[in-house]
Amino acid sequence: MIQYVVFDTATGAPVKWGQCQPELLDAQAGPGERALATSALTVDGNRLIVWEQARNLRNEKIDVGAPTPFGVVDSDEAARSNVSGAALGALIAKSANAPYSVTWTMLDNSTVALDADEMIGMALAVLTHVNACHERAREFRAEIEAAINMAELLAIDVTAGWPQ
Repeated sequence: MIQYVVFDTATGAPVKWGQCQPELLDAQAGPGERALATSALTVDGNRLIVWEQARNLRNEKIDVGAPTPFGVVDSDEAARSNVSGAALGALIAKSANAPYSVTWTMLDNSTVALDADEMIGMALAVLTHVNACHERAREFRAEIEAAINMAELLAIDVTAGWPQ
């Protein structure tokens, strides 16, 4: 017999756990699910699995786009670097009393013209989005660490409450 956890492949959330013969592992998962063997089906042995699901969702939520006062902007790693660079340029221009204007392409491919203060505001909005995702992940980490049995651990819905 082996122990397993079944995850919803769309959300990464664990949906059930149990024991089966190794050759029956794949049969434990239904449509849109994936069964994984675990070494020990205990709270301590599976905290890492649930945390990994939360961490993966955190990274996805960070990268799917950040709301700003001008609309949703790309927020993957390269986009965050571009926003930071543009905001730095805006700060430099402001400190030199130089004009600053940039036309920014948003997530939906629309464009917005931004002055220095608006570009800095966009960068702050992206930073706020990233921080909110990390904050939600820290809340999940605390819930995962506080779970005292498998029922509590598997009841944690790591798909809920993420920033938009």
